[in-house]
Amino acid sequence: MLLLLPHPFTTPVIGNYAEIIPTLDGVIGESPNEVLHLFSKFGAKHGKQRTPYAIMDKNTKKEDIPFLAEPILKGETWGLMSDAGLPCLADPGSELVLYLKLRGVEVKALPAPSPIFYALLLSGLPSQEFSFHGYLPRDKRELKETLYSFDDGITHYFIEAPYRNLSTFQTLIETLKPKTLLSLASALFTPDEKVTTKNVHDWRNSEPPLIDDVPTIFLICTKNSKIM
Repeated sequence: MLLLLPHPFTTPVIGNYAEIIPTLDGVIGESPNEVLHLFSKFGAKHGKQRTPYAIMDKNTKKEDIPFLAEPILKGETWGLMSDAGLPCLADPGSELVLYLKLRGVEVKALPAPSPIFYALLLSGLPSQEFSFHGYLPRDKRELKETLYSFDDGITHYFIEAPYRNLSTFQTLIETLKPKTLLSLASALFTPDEKVTTKNVHDWRNSEPPLIDDVPTIFLICTKNSKIM
């Protein structure tokens, strides 16, 4: 079985994490430091020095999936954890899940709220129809072209590397029409959590948001407005 693990240090976990982690035969993580931190915090079946772990990150190739799946196909129970939030959502994992599902392997998820959906709920933007894009293009011209394509009245949202937050925000308020709604959801699930929604005109006339190096989700809705 594969158990999808919400990151315990960035997402509130519902369930007894400390009881579950020591029962796992191994963990697949996005980086060694995060896996070892998990073991040191919650313990491990064989002790943190002996418990097997493997790495699945953005550089993992499709041909590596059978190797990662091998102990699970043999009947072991492994956990899959990303460096933040939930695995498979804008993070590695979906290809492994599909590989196992197609071979009849049970996949479960330890329940926890997702910051991606939490941001949508708190933004006030329409949520009947929405599209999550993960990361948008870094090239400024390509980014603007992508923003132009959002002129459909539904809510579009995405994440960014925290050190790029301010430059991305600046591109947004330069590109979007004044009546476009823009919401910034930052530091979710922490004491510094803040979700602010304004139209672009008001953002242009406000002090820059305090989102430099702070995990932030950007949400845009052009309902009743047009992108430039």
